[in-house]
Amino acid sequence: MNKKLLMGLLLLTIVGLSAVFAQQATLNGVWERANDGRRITVSGNIGVWTTFGSPLAPYDRDAINKGWFKIGEPKWRNLRSTGNLTWSGQDFGIEYDRRTNVALRSQWNNATFTLSADGKTLQTMYGTYTRRH
Repeated sequence: MNKKLLMGLLLLTIVGLSAVFAQQATLNGVWERANDGRRITVSGNIGVWTTFGSPLAPYDRDAINKGWFKIGEPKWRNLRSTGNLTWSGQDFGIEYDRRTNVALRSQWNNATFTLSADGKTLQTMYGTYTRRH
């Protein structure tokens, strides 16, 4: 086989594999946090609460009772790929007084989301999630 043809095939293979990986490097799907079973479903640039998991801490229950977060509402927003398996965006969080189990305030935090090379694990500011679907 001639050297130019071999180099061309090698280049096409590398480009093809890169394209396949780029298509797979997405946050779309269902993500579950290991320590409590919370699930977030991502589609495009937003992730919404699917389930709060169990057991639900008293301070989480207080935030829910105050209406600060609900199933079907955003947990992650403005997700944007920044390359190399990372995304920037915002992660919704609650500030708590854990001594009194009171939710003090809600806020959107700027955040980085890091996907594992195999696409199965997502690291966020509030924990590690595993892809479920």
